[in-house]
Order: sequence, then C-alpha cells, then structure tokens
Amino acid sequence: MMWNKWFPALALVSLVSACDNNSCISGTEITAADLSLSVTGSPTKMLNFSWRDVGADDYVLCKDNAGTCEEIAVIVPPATLANQAALSAKSALSSTLTYTYYLDTLIQPEDDDLFYIRARTEGENLDSETVLITYKSFETIVGQYEPQIPTIGQNHGHAIAVSGDGLTMAISTLVSGDSNVNGGEVTVYNRGNDGWEKQAVLTSSVAASDP
Repeated sequence: MMWNKWFPALALVSLVSACDNNSCISGTEITAADLSLSVTGSPTKMLNFSWRDVGADDYVLCKDNAGTCEEIAVIVPPATLANQAALSAKSALSSTLTYTYYLDTLIQPEDDDLFYIRARTEGENLDSETVLITYKSFETIVGQYEPQIPTIGQNHGHAIAVSGDGLTMAISTLVSGDSNVNGGEVTVYNRGNDGWEKQAVLTSSVAASDP
C-alpha cells in the first residue's frame, strides 16, 4: 500500500482501489486531522495519547525538536488491521490506538512541548496535527507522595534520598500518622515502567506505648 502526500494538507490518497458497496469511497483521502490525536494526563507524570488507526504499518510518537521528530516510541497496531490492503470509508476508521508516556525528566510549570503521531507505510509518512502540552495546565500529571496515614504536622518529605541508579527513592516523615508508631517513618519507592511504586514503609521497632 503506497501513500501519496498532498501538501500542505498532508492527505493520503488512493487508499481504496475499488468499491464494492456504497460504504466504500474510491480514492478516499486520509488527512492529518483523521488521525484525531488527543492526550490526557494522569499521576504521576503520565501522558496518555490516543489516536485513530488509519491502517498504517506502524506509528511513531514524536516530540517536536526544532522541527524534527524526537522519537519517543514506535507502536505497531494489530496485524489484522495493519496489513489491510485497503480501507473503506472514513466512517470505518474507528479503531483507536493508545500509548502512555512516562515523563522521566524534571518538569517546570512554564515548560511546554509539541507532540504528534507519525503514521508510516512502505516508506511514506503522514504526520498528525500537533498537540501542545503546557504542563502548568496539566495539573493531574503532577503526582503527590503522601505518607501512609496523612495527618496534620507530619513534615512529610523532611528528607529525600535517591539511589545512585535512580531506581529507588526514600521519603522521610518526622511524625507517623499511625498512633502505634513511636516517631516517624520512611516510605520506600521503586521506579518501574509505570513510574514510582510504593514498596515499603519503615518505622521504629519501639512502639509508642513503650516507656
């Protein structure tokens, strides 16, 4: 399947070579807008991208870097759809693909980035419309690490330590919210594919009721 680009609309033509019924439109154009790229944020530091599958061999999530594609990920759709020789009408392009991107860098409120999806088939590319992410407007992607039992005046985050490989983090709390604990606690997190995950809460072996 060969894609032909019409500039500046970046349309794809001749995706359908023949029509056997009224729902098939010969020479259907597929444009950047047809990819319907959208994004939502979720804690902690996750961007959830979704777009319409237009029958490409694969898709590249790009972050714009001075006008070029900084490749974030390559997403291969299910073979049953990706290997179609042709598509029917635009109304049939209803399959949605998704990808969750974990932001592993320090984000400042004033930062913003442009993202887009690049659909690739047999050497031809179609770029979606760009989505501007202004991080201060995506409050949900900024997570908050809370103690196991939150209470007032705990001084959570009094000290934070990160291991040399960046995969383990410890956060101290001066006053535990657990009335059975004598003193504070330390919450340990490990960093996995889905961000930071709580692994353990370390407390004193001396109970609050002990003299």
